[in-house]
Amino acid sequence: MADRLEMTSDLIEYVCRQGTRESVSLEKLRRRTQALPEAYMRVPQEQGQLLHFLIKSLNAKKVMELGVFTGHSTLWMASALPEDNRVVKSMLPFSDGLTLVLKAT
Repeated sequence: MADRLEMTSDLIEYVCRQGTRESVSLEKLRRRTQALPEAYMRVPQEQGQLLHFLIKSLNAKKVMELGVFTGHSTLWMASALPEDNRVVKSMLPFSDGLTLVLKAT
């Protein structure tokens, strides 16, 4: 379509490199998750940044996530919450998911 920007792999790389502010914990968890056979289930870096932005913009104090793989998107959302935050998650289908989150933080 002429009215849309084509999302090429080069454009996505650029957006991730220039448009995301990934903490050391998030980067570590992303890399460990990416090495898994089920890595396609991970929330991409640019979408994690969008989640972070939306939660910050809304001044949210609580976040609920339904369905968690390794906790990558949960960590993005939690990093946007204030100190007195609360993250409620449901279902951790990947058995090592919580271990990966804890090791990354």
